[in-house]
Amino acid sequence: MRTPLAVTAAAALITLAGCSAPTSVAAPIAAPRAAAPVTGPVPASIAGKVTRVIDGDTVRVRTADGRDLDIRVIGANTPETVAPGKPVECFGPQASAEAHRVLDGQPVTVVADYTQGNPDHNDRYGRALRSSALAGGEDDARHLVAVGFARAYKVSGPAPAQWQGLLADQRAAQQGKRGLWAPRPGGCDGGR
Repeated sequence: MRTPLAVTAAAALITLAGCSAPTSVAAPIAAPRAAAPVTGPVPASIAGKVTRVIDGDTVRVRTADGRDLDIRVIGANTPETVAPGKPVECFGPQASAEAHRVLDGQPVTVVADYTQGNPDHNDRYGRALRSSALAGGEDDARHLVAVGFARAYKVSGPAPAQWQGLLADQRAAQQGKRGLWAPRPGGCDGGR
């Protein structure tokens, strides 16, 4: 059993939005508004609620003060399902479904990892680079990596605080042939 990281409350808010296309649409759906990039001083941690799973490793969190933040979860990388100009990757829809199951509507604490990203701790797309933990303290990134829905991943610079645990979780998922690492007819073992 994994031990949650208390201080870093690490990572994943992992998901891939877009499991299947609707068969019919009664009314047009408005495009979701983009959240503002996080700028300025970075609080050590921010409490909020997941309001949208955008992609396996990106979620929108509404903070207690009403801000919507797009969070790039540190520590996990899921197969793409919504990247413009890119095809849906192998096992992407399944990883997305797991992220939705674990994260939709859940209270979370997002925590800055000062080893990652630019001085504002954002990535090149303006998403805040943060680790995330559910109310019970479970590290989202570690969960998704351990069950085989994501790969251990560092955004930039030194490895994130939970790196060794993520690598151990990934090795266990690979050895157990879980998720991305399970044999599948037609190839794409290892998620590629």
